[in-house]
Amino acid sequence: FMCTLGNRPYVFLSARVHPGETNASWVMKGTLEYLMSNNPTAQSLRESYIFKIVPMLNPDGVINGNHRCSLSGEDLNRQWQSPHPDLHPTIYHAKGLLQYLAAVKRLPLVYCDYHGHSRKKNVFMYGCSIKETVWHTNDSASSCDVVEDMGYR
Repeated sequence: FMCTLGNRPYVFLSARVHPGETNASWVMKGTLEYLMSNNPTAQSLRESYIFKIVPMLNPDGVINGNHRCSLSGEDLNRQWQSPHPDLHPTIYHAKGLLQYLAAVKRLPLVYCDYHGHSRKKNVFMYGCSIKETVWHTNDSASSCDVVEDMGYR
């Protein structure tokens, strides 16, 4: 069974909402290079999922050398509730896309926002607990199975 474009689940990836988290850009770069590679697993992922990717949510803050804030002096990661189209355009439009997709019953299978940390080392992940998660699904992540086993290597 091959997934058609219309029924593929989608994965939403974003990074660099905080300008000082340069490691998020490196991880995003690696993700993009892998997803665009000739690796059979990457090819299978491209055939099985739609990827919506915003590689840098705060380009103005990055260009201006800010550590945490945008040009308006605000932490864009705290603007998701009520983003202003002029002050927080990337958040405003990313949220608009997610809202549109939700309205047409196309919620993301995964939304992963890449971050870094100023003091922690190595790799770590944060996530929402099931009790705090607003969106639940009964869909299996293998609704369009990946050909190669993605086990730990």
